[in-house]
Parts: sequence; C-alpha cells; structure tokens
Amino acid sequence: MSIEVKYPGFRDRISEAMDDLDVKQHRRASTVALFVNRTNENKEFARRWLKGYTLPKNEYTIILAKALNVNEEWLTFGTGEKTVDLTVDTADYKMEKLLGDEELVDMLRSMSIAETVALKFFIKTIKKGVEAANKVY
Repeated sequence: MSIEVKYPGFRDRISEAMDDLDVKQHRRASTVALFVNRTNENKEFARRWLKGYTLPKNEYTIILAKALNVNEEWLTFGTGEKTVDLTVDTADYKMEKLLGDEELVDMLRSMSIAETVALKFFIKTIKKGVEAANKVY
C-alpha cells in the first residue's frame, strides 16, 4: 500500500528551506522534531510532513517557518516572499538586546560576506557541539 503525496508543494518548499540551511537529508526528521520541540516522540510525524503526506498544524508551521527563516505564507502556500526580511532597526534591536556589547555589534555590522559566512559556520559548529553535549545529560 502506497501513501499518496497530497502536499507536494509543501514538501518541495520545506526541502528547499532545509537545503538553504545545509541540513543533511538523513537529519531532517530529527531537525524538524527538534524545531517543534517533539524530540521524545517517534519521528514519523516529521517524515510525513517532509514527504508531503500530511501538513503540520498551523502552530507548528509558524514554528517551522521561524526556524527555517522563511515566511509562513511561502512555506504553507508558496506565495509571497520566501525569506523573512529583518529591517535594520529590528536587526539592530535584536543584536543589542541579545549581545549588549556595542563593540561586538559594530564588528558584526562591518563584517565582510566571507567573514559572515565563516561566523555562520562557526556558530553552527558550536550549536552542534552544545546539542551533542545536551544529549549526554
């Protein structure tokens, strides 16, 4: 018995967003479960979303869109802009609120694209290490 793909557009868009974040194919169900805070469950719900068999509830779609840095409307329907556009004011507020260090904020603002890519890779590496350490506890 074959399960019908009812939502191929959603499947393709979530896959594209995960490609943008460099999430490996074999880690996607676990990543989705982590995003929606359902890591203690069987990952079948995530696999069904990723394959386009079912859609997540609206509350999970909102969480996924934020985690994937895409618009909820784009993820759900394929309409509107794909990425979430932070205004300079919003980005500045978040940096200052989270970091609280003007020197660091100035450094981030003046980074080149290459430096930004290197920092992003570094942060992803640190997050993976923290996640691995948290699994031990």
